[in-house]
Amino acid sequence: MENENNQIDISPEEFREQKEFVELNEIYFQAGDWYVNRENLVQNTNIKLNYEIECLKREKKQFKCRAKFKLQGMSENKDEKFIEINCNLMVEAFAKKEVSENFWKAYEEMTVPILTVPYFREHVFSLTGKMGIPPIRVPHWTP
Repeated sequence: MENENNQIDISPEEFREQKEFVELNEIYFQAGDWYVNRENLVQNTNIKLNYEIECLKREKKQFKCRAKFKLQGMSENKDEKFIEINCNLMVEAFAKKEVSENFWKAYEEMTVPILTVPYFREHVFSLTGKMGIPPIRVPHWTP
């Protein structure tokens, strides 16, 4: 259960113990879109990153969520957008033994970003290179 401060109520020991029973089934791209206006591309850009998780299934032995990423590149004066990339990644995991709902909440908050951010970073780098603009390197970050 979550406590009064909306923090997940599971000890690190409990999490490690239950994680032993969990296996990642798959990570896959579910949806995405992009926009680029090469005329607005400038040398110094401001990159804004957004990340959100939508839990679709959190059961004793199954977990499924959608990790939603958004990158926006704005011109120096922040009044013109030159690029936007949206990407949804699905994460599915299962447990060989029953695990608690608190475990899945902690998994969603701590593990899913670690699993999905590299996919998004590579997607942005590859896609921007194919757009004919200098590839954007999304920094290492934990949402």
